[in-house]
Amino acid sequence: MPARGATVLAVAEHPTRIAATRLRVAQYRDALANEGFELELWTLLDDEDESTWFERATVPRVLLLLRRLVTKLPALIAAKRRASLVIVQREALPFGPALLEWWLGRGRVLV
Repeated sequence: MPARGATVLAVAEHPTRIAATRLRVAQYRDALANEGFELELWTLLDDEDESTWFERATVPRVLLLLRRLVTKLPALIAAKRRASLVIVQREALPFGPALLEWWLGRGRVLV
């Protein structure tokens, strides 16, 4: 178990305005803070991506995912370095989730 004051990294596909992330991750921010932990949330998609994600055909969705993965991966790498514990919301990446979970869990507690 990580020591108090440790950073807990939560990795999710959607931002907190989407119920999946809000109910499975973001709602625990205050409880973790009360126990001395900092919750850092990394999401693949941003609020402005949601219309493309939910309303467009497959090709624009794949292009959006690739663009986001390339532009946001450096932030995920940095966040992993700061974290003692990693929570992965099921299938945080629509493709290759097992690889992501393996990488995030190396040297960290993975939930």
